[in-house]
Amino acid sequence: MHPWMMRYFNSACTSASYGSEPPQTRIVQNEGRGILSTGTPDWKDYTVTATLTPQLAESFGLCVRYQGLKRYAAFRLMRNADGEPMAQLLEMMDSPRVLAEMPFAWQQGEGAYRLSLRVIGGQLEGIVDHTPPLCARLNPTRLAQGGAGIVIDSGRLDLHAFSVQAEPSP
Repeated sequence: MHPWMMRYFNSACTSASYGSEPPQTRIVQNEGRGILSTGTPDWKDYTVTATLTPQLAESFGLCVRYQGLKRYAAFRLMRNADGEPMAQLLEMMDSPRVLAEMPFAWQQGEGAYRLSLRVIGGQLEGIVDHTPPLCARLNPTRLAQGGAGIVIDSGRLDLHAFSVQAEPSP
């Protein structure tokens, strides 16, 4: 297992490294939502970036200002009720509230996606690969600070790279 992985709190069912070039970590959530998170409650303004390959995941992405399984903001790839692939920014405060979304064609097991989620003050900015950013305002008094992580809904996800970079406060 990667040394940095030892610092994570794991609400996902399983996470294990396996041999490949470059090394990967497989994250499995048998049912419902799982989050692999890092950071401290006082983290405020930062960018989290990861390269992920979905393998049968209902949805997957990044979260910021993580304060628990039902308190965070996220940028995820998912399918809407009609089955159309989308990129979505959402606020989770006991239940999800969609802040913004756009069509983004993604496929299971068809390669890795580089996702980035930046939070500065109340501004969220999500980018997948080289698409234009998806932006939304977050109520900064509700989610003013917290950790960062990877979110997955029911499925398997391969993690190729992960980083968190502090941003200057406004």
